[in-house]
Amino acid sequence: MPSILRYTVETEAFYVLLGVKEDNTRDVRGIYNNPTESATGWEEMFGKLRERGVERIGLLLADGLIGLPQPFVKYTPAHTFNVV
Repeated sequence: MPSILRYTVETEAFYVLLGVKEDNTRDVRGIYNNPTESATGWEEMFGKLRERGVERIGLLLADGLIGLPQPFVKYTPAHTFNVV
């Protein structure tokens, strides 16, 4: 895994995507870094998950980022999407 060494202090968004398979085994699906948290960043991650073979996301827990439902719906069948 590449390391990051910087000589400045900045705020960056790190996303840790965890998965639970149907057999209840857990899996880290990805760790991503973006300069800021954004719906565009999430859309890129959903696309990468699809490229890696993820077919369905049964549950998404997030902190209420405005614009997040649109990329989620784009990469997830509509019948699996519920907003709570």
